[in-house]
Amino acid sequence: MKIVVLGAGAIGCWVGAQLARAGHEVTLIGRAALVQAVQERGLQVHFVDGDHWQIDSQQVHASLALSADVLRDADAIVLCMKAYAVAPAIADIQRFAATIQSATIIGFQNGYGTDDVLTQAFPQHPIIAATITTPVSIDSPGVIRIERMDGGIGWAGVSGMQVAAGREQMAQSGVLTSLFGRPMFFAHSSQLSAVCSYADFRAMRWSKLLLNLIGNASGAILDMPPTQLFADARLFRLEMRMLREVLAVMRAMKIEVVDLPGYPA
Repeated sequence: MKIVVLGAGAIGCWVGAQLARAGHEVTLIGRAALVQAVQERGLQVHFVDGDHWQIDSQQVHASLALSADVLRDADAIVLCMKAYAVAPAIADIQRFAATIQSATIIGFQNGYGTDDVLTQAFPQHPIIAATITTPVSIDSPGVIRIERMDGGIGWAGVSGMQVAAGREQMAQSGVLTSLFGRPMFFAHSSQLSAVCSYADFRAMRWSKLLLNLIGNASGAILDMPPTQLFADARLFRLEMRMLREVLAVMRAMKIEVVDLPGYPA
């Protein structure tokens, strides 16, 4: 299958590495340093347990920008940029609307709201919401590091499929079977990372948002690590008030909290 990964940072390279190792034709769209590194040395993945993947430039390609040639006959377009960069990415993809035909659009964003934006922008395309709970960092261009041997991927249908008819129909899709239908993640190890599907993409998104808030926003504002933040009784009360407010909003919207791969929300 032909997969285009737009926004090839740490997560984008990790997704691309998995798909390339599964035998798919993968093109990473990224910055000049990444493109040069992949063209010269391929893509490298280092694991915390000492394992290492070397994916050569015959298995994964890289490009500075989208083009008709890059997108032609693509089975899926995977968006791995930050939420604020989704709108420019949509505009970029829409320039080639006649080329992408019926490609599945998969959004790996945190937060909430981009799934609806993608649905509005691509009403004729299947839209998949996805999230990764595996911590990934960039050592250097074209070299990523998996920082912990847990976590995994969650996904849910947003539109373009009979979501109510369920996950069976979606799991039979070729793109979804390749990306989410088997335990590809950490396939080198005896420990296989979880791949979880969700009936409600909102539950998945809000649960990830809830987890991302813990010790994060307050810690960033105050420049404190979580241990120091939680040791202060006043700041701990502030954290709890914040989390309870999020939960109250979820209850009002009738969105349940769900466990994410490796993270019992």
